[in-house]
Amino acid sequence: MNCLTRISTLIFFSLLLTAIVIGCGQQMASKEQPIKVEHTVFSYLGEQHIGNVVHRHTPEGDFFVAWGRTPMHQWPLGSAGKTQVVPTYENTVYSNGGCAFDLDDDGADEVVVARGELPGWGNNQLYWFDEVPNQDTWTEHFIDNVGESNHSAPHDIDPYLPEPESAQNQAGAASNFKAVVLNISRRDLYLFVVPDDPTGSWNRYHIGRFPNRDQSGIEVVDGDQNRQRVICAT
Repeated sequence: MNCLTRISTLIFFSLLLTAIVIGCGQQMASKEQPIKVEHTVFSYLGEQHIGNVVHRHTPEGDFFVAWGRTPMHQWPLGSAGKTQVVPTYENTVYSNGGCAFDLDDDGADEVVVARGELPGWGNNQLYWFDEVPNQDTWTEHFIDNVGESNHSAPHDIDPYLPEPESAQNQAGAASNFKAVVLNISRRDLYLFVVPDDPTGSWNRYHIGRFPNRDQSGIEVVDGDQNRQRVICAT
């Protein structure tokens, strides 16, 4: 094989390899479709800090509920028409932690959140809020004191509920157990059990303590043997 033949052969295989690489690249690109992200402004909630936004289900439809240094507001999904649902209290702030679930079996989610005092975020009290028809603001129900010192507000509040397939106790009877898990002061985990009458006293249990402060992020999941598990990082 002379030199010209060798050069022609190398050019052929180089072009063939390039064609294969381009073909594979096009095939991979076709499988990895670009993700289109669209940002939508639902509502303007003011210039103050927003601690949390939760999704709330009701027979009349679904809503977003938000709070923080701004008093609690609600607005329907797909609408920018927000409504303040609690009175305005001076020098108060709502906790980052909070959740929405149907705790009194009326078909509509209630909201569980703590409220403390500024400027130190101390003297925190846990409440659940109930929407009452034909009433301008929701009714608040006191649950317990959850932190007197500064910066002791619950950073996480998650519902602790049985999964539908595990809603039977060992005796076969229906279980209506409901509770919330709180991370107080980013250090201690507490379980508050919802009584049959949620306006009554909620039993409180200390269920864990992080080895270090400044911990956040908890999730309640369905474990094995019909047990709920609290997942958190330390």
